[in-house]
Amino acid sequence: MTNASSARRPRRRWTVWISLLAVLVVAGSAGGGYYWYTSHAKPNSTPSSTPTTPGVDKIQHIFIIDQENRAFDSYFGTYCNATGPVCSNTSIGTPSGVCLPYNLNNTSAGCVQPYPYPPGMTMTDDIGHAWVNAHEAWDNGKMDGFVSAIGGNPLAMGYYTGTTLGGYWDLAEEYALGDDFFSGGLSYSLPNHWLIVSGMAPNASYFTSNFTYANGTLNPAGVAYLHEANQTPTLMDQLENSSESWKYYDFTIPPGTYQQAIGNGTTWKYWNVLVAKASSYNEPFASHFVPNTQIFGDLANGTAPNVSWIIPIATDSEHPPYDVLTGQNWTLSVIDAIENSSIWNSSAIFVTWDEYGGFYDSVPPPQVDGYGLGFRVPLLVVSPYARYNFVDPDNGSFGSILKFVEERYGLNPVGPRDADAPNLLSYFDFNETPRAPFYVAPTGAVYPDPSGVQPMGRVATPVIDGTSISGGTLRVEWSDGVGAAPLGYAVRVATPQGVVLYNASLGQERHTLELTGVGASELVVHVVALGQGLVPVASALGVVGAPDPLPSVGARSAGLVGATELVNQLPVWLRDLA
Repeated sequence: MTNASSARRPRRRWTVWISLLAVLVVAGSAGGGYYWYTSHAKPNSTPSSTPTTPGVDKIQHIFIIDQENRAFDSYFGTYCNATGPVCSNTSIGTPSGVCLPYNLNNTSAGCVQPYPYPPGMTMTDDIGHAWVNAHEAWDNGKMDGFVSAIGGNPLAMGYYTGTTLGGYWDLAEEYALGDDFFSGGLSYSLPNHWLIVSGMAPNASYFTSNFTYANGTLNPAGVAYLHEANQTPTLMDQLENSSESWKYYDFTIPPGTYQQAIGNGTTWKYWNVLVAKASSYNEPFASHFVPNTQIFGDLANGTAPNVSWIIPIATDSEHPPYDVLTGQNWTLSVIDAIENSSIWNSSAIFVTWDEYGGFYDSVPPPQVDGYGLGFRVPLLVVSPYARYNFVDPDNGSFGSILKFVEERYGLNPVGPRDADAPNLLSYFDFNETPRAPFYVAPTGAVYPDPSGVQPMGRVATPVIDGTSISGGTLRVEWSDGVGAAPLGYAVRVATPQGVVLYNASLGQERHTLELTGVGASELVVHVVALGQGLVPVASALGVVGAPDPLPSVGARSAGLVGATELVNQLPVWLRDLA
């Protein structure tokens, strides 16, 4: 598999950290054991130096927005594959001819090509992306195991385009996009959220997410995780011992509640890993943790700190099964608030995603130690000094974001990941006059307009609430379960022997059916939800005359299988509806 690009300047490739390995103390075998780094200075009490890059001191406010679970190719694989009116240079996207096997151990079973999700499909099911999944997907750099790693599910090969993610694509066109930027580790969210605040992570975080027994007591992995977490230095430690201000916009940490947090499970939160450290519950450290909604007030009243981590709530996170359009709009609302504030001219915004979420990417991640780097994720850089309409060809990683903060505020590196990572200065031109903001979504607006958009992956399964036959009249009532309202329904009524009495499509406003002249005492009723293109998506089954209606069958999601496969899985009577 090749990843050729045209009209690009040569890329700077990662080098093997031979010198680093000589000073790296590893407990356990490669890929296992907790890394304790000794090659660089530990956090100090004062900034080590002043900024060395001319003009970087124009940046007084750094915002890190950390979204969830999207590989680069799943969002930008078809962005600027060739130069044109809105593409001054090209990006490394999904190469042509890719087809990944359903099963790496049985390649004759067929393969799946990358395919665009339909324009209305803004929600999909969650798919496997733990340590084991990621390493099978990676396949020692072959990048051919993404479908096989999740049991042959083709959802891994789906991707979005600017039709759905127009807001993010507009940001890329107006500001800068990184197409050679990598997450921290070949694993799931927990270690990667460590790596965006520390550059290292507890060993236990990579391999498991189960840290307690059923009764809530710690298992050995939980004990190891908390022990390692409390020994892991972070950039926040550096900032706390400097003159710079910082906040973590997610949720509050009540002082003095560490033991309670262990007992109630707070210490295992993936998106704020600092809850695992006892020091986070001590003042003044605890005062830096605030609700994520506070960012809007802080921007409005001019109290935003020098460095901010901004974390979405789950429904705004783009983490499957949540709506990517909702997450995009939340991100745009934060960016608009920064652009609207008095500090826009001194701001740099880094928008990235914590890890790949199980979705395909084509570029092998450089391996700098036993844990990663992880798969490629998008990086959007928004600033009055960001290069216009620019795809940055240089390598970068989560350590590069830490390094930018350290460079700007003269802080020592936390560890070797950030010390040796490439900086992100190439995304900026500090010689330019600061640009006026580009508002992707005007204040109060939703971009793009989602009216009529059908989130195919979560169309509600109908629930048959009641059926009855009285005086020769059949009455059926149904409602929608959890999820988006269907675009319509198909209803079929038949005898147990298969004689069809009624078979028709109804509009989405209908939730009842009355059929007169019915002579049978027992009938089989199907109610099917219809999605985009009137494709059958989910089905419920009931029997009139039985003591109770049969339970509805499980939803068949168009996000899990292609529409053709979906229709072929349905009864013969439904196939004509698709």
